[in-house]
Amino acid sequence: MDVVTVPRLRGSHALAGMAAVVVCGLIAVLGSEPVAARRAQAGLERPDIVMVVLDDVVAGSMPRLLARLPSMRERFVETGIRFTSAIGETPMCCPGRAGLLTGQHTHNHGVFRNNASRFDPTVTLATVLDDRGYYTALAGKYFNRMFGLKDKTPPGWDHIAGFSGGYYEYLMWVDGVAEGHHSLESDHSVDVSTGHAVDFIEQAPADQPLFLWFSPYAVHGEDGWYPKPAPRHIDDPRCDGVANWKPPNYAESDLSDKPAWIRARGPMGFFPTGWPMEPMCDTLLSVDEGFAAIEDALAPRGRLDDTIWVLVADNGMTYGQHSLTGKLVPYATPIPLYVSWPAGRGETQRTEDLLVSNIDIAPTLAALAGATMPDADGLDWSPLLRDQPVDLGRGEVLESLPETLASQPDLPAWWGIRTADKRWHYIEWSTGERELYDLTSDPWELTSRDRDSAYARYIPGLSARLHALMPDG
Repeated sequence: MDVVTVPRLRGSHALAGMAAVVVCGLIAVLGSEPVAARRAQAGLERPDIVMVVLDDVVAGSMPRLLARLPSMRERFVETGIRFTSAIGETPMCCPGRAGLLTGQHTHNHGVFRNNASRFDPTVTLATVLDDRGYYTALAGKYFNRMFGLKDKTPPGWDHIAGFSGGYYEYLMWVDGVAEGHHSLESDHSVDVSTGHAVDFIEQAPADQPLFLWFSPYAVHGEDGWYPKPAPRHIDDPRCDGVANWKPPNYAESDLSDKPAWIRARGPMGFFPTGWPMEPMCDTLLSVDEGFAAIEDALAPRGRLDDTIWVLVADNGMTYGQHSLTGKLVPYATPIPLYVSWPAGRGETQRTEDLLVSNIDIAPTLAALAGATMPDADGLDWSPLLRDQPVDLGRGEVLESLPETLASQPDLPAWWGIRTADKRWHYIEWSTGERELYDLTSDPWELTSRDRDSAYARYIPGLSARLHALMPDG
């Protein structure tokens, strides 16, 4: 394997000081009209698409974090749609990413674990958009254990700078060539990912629509659950006072209604004042700077308004809910999702409570590009991005952890549904245990009603709806 040792300034050269970003923005504005004219002459009718895919984010924490991130706040909060009922089918990195790329249920795309080798890259959102004439690029985390892939240049991508994860001491494969990064400040993976994203944008032909998948490692935890901010952002005053994550089910002590494996763990004994958000905010400042650099690099194309901007996470987290600390569980399926498309719906901010799934994103974006996602299980809600009503005809969304993981043998496999009326969350565990939450009266799932006689009549119907979506259905 050829490994390139990167010069000290490589990876943040596109961010060489905020002054450079300002200059680039000025040049972009001054030079945008001729390029826009050329694009119009080329007959470009399909929008550009930029997806920002964060790593491990509890959905409810995103508003307080975005409030400290000016560039993403302006794009996603002030001029976009916030989806308040977005679900990631399987709350784990690789299954979540596979669902985003294929639009398929986890049991159909087959990625049950954090292992890139299980993913079939031959039919993805990238290949579909590539076939539609898009220039496609990926910069950032691709899949866990990417180093195990024989081919580091999956089909559908014109350019890819992908890696498995980490903030320092990692390999990134740039169009198949391994690029070594170490522990220098310039090696921080968010900045390196941004640098490659900007490089790829600058290489984009003016007469092709663009699809960029920007996937920084943030805010994945390391060193005792904390992420690693870039040194320039450690204890940044812009993040002072960000409220800790402490919802009503945080560090829940009465676990008597929960499955046996959770009861055996007992109440959580740390972070009593809530899960710290300031380190996550510090880490996301680099993402926000990177997002600003991406916008500046895209500006000369003259299509910032005709760009579909998506902010999502590969999976949700618990961060102390029900005294659990990580993901993999049915309480970690909610994910943040924001979408902005000024040319499609204007720049009015709003919230959308339609129940949607991460597997809907690929078919929705494909439809907006004039294509269809083959074999997608997800649904197309593209009319929402024109502020038009949509009836998905969906009664529920599926959630699952289809198999027990060797890394966590005490956690049983499970399957669940959330209903479109947002009343029920129903779960079946491989142990035979069940959970039933009435979200109307108990949105934080403090009391399972599976053994409550007043709710017994609901369980057979919910179980049937769940099994209709399962592979044994």
